[in-house]
Amino acid sequence: KQAEMKVLILAAGYGTRLARDITNDESGAYRHLLNVPKPLVPLADVPLISHWMHTLKDAGISSEDVYVVSNHTFYDQFVKWAYRNNFPVGNIIDDGTTENANRRGAISDIQLVLEEKKVDDDLMIIGGDTLFYDDFDLSSVVGRFKHNAKSHVAADGSVDPHALVLWYHDENTLKTGILETDDSGVVTAFLEKPHPDETKSRQACPCFYIYSRNVLPKFGEYLAAAGSLKLKDAPGNFLSWVHKHVPVHTYEISNRYDIGGLASYITADESFRAKYGSSVAKGRAPFMPICVYGVAALALIGGLFWWSKRGAKPTTTK
Repeated sequence: KQAEMKVLILAAGYGTRLARDITNDESGAYRHLLNVPKPLVPLADVPLISHWMHTLKDAGISSEDVYVVSNHTFYDQFVKWAYRNNFPVGNIIDDGTTENANRRGAISDIQLVLEEKKVDDDLMIIGGDTLFYDDFDLSSVVGRFKHNAKSHVAADGSVDPHALVLWYHDENTLKTGILETDDSGVVTAFLEKPHPDETKSRQACPCFYIYSRNVLPKFGEYLAAAGSLKLKDAPGNFLSWVHKHVPVHTYEISNRYDIGGLASYITADESFRAKYGSSVAKGRAPFMPICVYGVAALALIGGLFWWSKRGAKPTTTK
């Protein structure tokens, strides 16, 4: 079988740090974002996840090949987003958790989607709270992954397991995972937020990975040996383990937007507004809190009812 490519957007987090920052913000200017999952927060009035869908479409990837895994608490918000954006609702997967304390962890969520959707294709995994700078070229990244596959063809013509991850330069090693690579750019180590003295590398690795289809069974293998939630949570933990079993290639990008807390959200939103202006100019659906859509729908129904009554002929009795 020639492997196609599926995409999984990780969106099952609870955004506790962002929520805490918003609650503590004395201006109150961002209160409307409380209880909005990070992949749905607006950047230049467009939900973050919609920016990703635009990028995927430009790279020739159909929404039919994209999955979004959510927690149960935010599931309905993603379903409403799906209806508004012609995204297949069946591709929104509910992981059943209701709060941060009982979360499954990102790696367990990946395995959940692999099993529920019976994924047997190459898989691109994207962190739902991350976007890349304007010069990011997804088609080029996918092209590199496919080019790498040619160097992993076995004697029988099949493709050996391989993967591709991204990196950008960052001097602050304490806030991100750091890659160490050999001269050919293949990963030799992954360090989670190391002290600057622990490594000479400054290759920061965002939550974006492409795994060949024959790597996917290793998620189950990893989880079978992983004990604590900590080991099942950050996707980088799987990368730290799997690079010892399959070659993981790297691709350099300029930088990323990471929606962690309120400060990083404001920076990203201001940057998107400066570059793109209004969502209408971009041709993308604008962000509106879920409750606004409900009020708008009720107003429309009420207006239609009033006009129907106004236009009806009065009844008379003889």
